[in-house]
Amino acid sequence: SGYSLARAFEQWSAGATLEQIVEQITIDRFRMGEGCLAIAQQLLASGVTTDDCYRAVISRSYYAMFQAGRGVVFHVRRQDVEDHVKLSKEVTAILGDVAGKAIHKWREYRNETDYSPYPNLEGLTLHDAAHRSLAIATDFLDQCRVFLHGRGVSL
Repeated sequence: SGYSLARAFEQWSAGATLEQIVEQITIDRFRMGEGCLAIAQQLLASGVTTDDCYRAVISRSYYAMFQAGRGVVFHVRRQDVEDHVKLSKEVTAILGDVAGKAIHKWREYRNETDYSPYPNLEGLTLHDAAHRSLAIATDFLDQCRVFLHGRGVSL
């Protein structure tokens, strides 16, 4: 799981340092998050107003946060955290309560919208939740970008 050990070994054999490999893994994970965010943006911009579209936006927005958060945690802890609950705790420890609560809350909303025909979104409509999830994911990725830039990662 996580980053391919074969790919890391290839980079190591080609002369990359451990720090360069860690940075590349961090960048690759963050780029996955950006890709998820771009898909969510495109879905909302498409003009499609179905519940299924809104569910997909919520899912992609959450996974944008999940992948970017994994990049941050990997860079700091040097381990790939795949567990969603553990990741939110690690994000809280690294980026603070606001970021940790955001990823935790939107994981719950993503679960609701992926698995329930009647999601409990605490009073939000699917339309409103989709728009809000995109805004929060955008802010979350911006926070991750600033944090990683401060650690010398060139995104």
